[in-house]
Amino acid sequence: MTLLIPSKHVKFRPLLFVMLMIALSGYKLGAQSFSITGEHTCATAGVSYTYTIAGPWTASTAMTWTINGGVITGTSNSSVSGTPMPSISVTWNAGVSSGSVTVSTSSPTGNASITTGITPVMNAGSFTGGTNQNLAYNAIPSTITCSPAIGGGCAPTYQYMWESSTDGVTWARSAYDIQCVLRNHAGI
Repeated sequence: MTLLIPSKHVKFRPLLFVMLMIALSGYKLGAQSFSITGEHTCATAGVSYTYTIAGPWTASTAMTWTINGGVITGTSNSSVSGTPMPSISVTWNAGVSSGSVTVSTSSPTGNASITTGITPVMNAGSFTGGTNQNLAYNAIPSTITCSPAIGGGCAPTYQYMWESSTDGVTWARSAYDIQCVLRNHAGI
């Protein structure tokens, strides 16, 4: 597109010209571009993770970190401010499926946010019904029922290995190995 302006009717003022050049160059007046690095795919509840701000912050940049779904490690607080505070450690709460970390800055002004899935701590499940059996040679054991494992990852694969012992002290992989592979399809 061409814009024709008769030169005898237009006067450019230096300030207007500078503002026009800044706008055309893509320079951002106001909010700056920041980002947060850290675990954003899958975090385990109860485990501490570090998040770091990246961007044009300086030694005088005031920062406010806000946590949703967790707390600042070692405290019960979900928000903290400081000048500067380029990283933070977060411990994610149990019982939530996702959480977020947000940082807002002043001087320069900006903000960034990161979201992560949260999985429960590993729980291997439980075994019931005949878990402690003393068997005679060639005897058929009673049924052992197990509940599925949960947690420990966002898409974990669980594998059970059966062991046997003749004295209850020394254990070895069972000669009649029965493996049950369960996959958590629910995800986060």
